[in-house]
Amino acid sequence: MTLEPITVNLQSEGRSRFLHVGMALKVRDAKAKAQVVEFMPELRSRALLMLSNRQPDTLQSTEDKARLANEILAELSRPLNDSLPPQAIVSVSFNAFVVQ
Repeated sequence: MTLEPITVNLQSEGRSRFLHVGMALKVRDAKAKAQVVEFMPELRSRALLMLSNRQPDTLQSTEDKARLANEILAELSRPLNDSLPPQAIVSVSFNAFVVQ
């Protein structure tokens, strides 16, 4: 599943910095896809909050990006409330990644 690109302001000293990121989620099955589609606004909000709390220098290396993908996976997989199971998201991939 391809998500709409996200652009956020980053936490930086001095001049304004931003991150523009496009992501794709790999989900376990059609049921998981339906749940992700249903709760997309909440999942995008989680991603926005998580990404906007980053320092630009923590998003430069390949290892930084891999770590971020794993953190996004963990955050988006968390149950949305007590009555729902975790999202069955298998992986997060970047298809755009610009720090400026």
